[in-house]
Amino acid sequence: AVSNIVITNIDKTAPVVEVTYSTTETTNGDVTVTIEANEEIQSIEGFTKVDAKTYTKVYTANTEESITIKDIAGNDAVANVVITNIKEEEATTEEEATTEAETTESKAIDTGDNSPIVLYVVVMLTCVVVIGRRRRKA
Repeated sequence: AVSNIVITNIDKTAPVVEVTYSTTETTNGDVTVTIEANEEIQSIEGFTKVDAKTYTKVYTANTEESITIKDIAGNDAVANVVITNIKEEEATTEEEATTEAETTESKAIDTGDNSPIVLYVVVMLTCVVVIGRRRRKA
């Protein structure tokens, strides 16, 4: 006798995932992203496992990426991570600004760059010549 066996318990449903952020306000610090699924998921590369359904990752810079999330059966979903609120650090600390000013000053001294003085002298000589010519005509 031949029997037909029907298998009906195969998981073909992709996990439902939610992406949350430690902050969405502008920040000078890091942003922790949490990905949570409605069922047990496989490890996510670069993320730390919190439990069978939850993973986290700390981001130190703004980024946009799509991450493939797979459940235990191999069904996949995509989680989009978009971070635009990390404020880029200004490269001008007080020490850097002082160093830059000293470098500029030393360049002016080393190269003999006296442009403002030269311009002043040229303007003054032009005035003297023009005034001298007007006095001779009068």
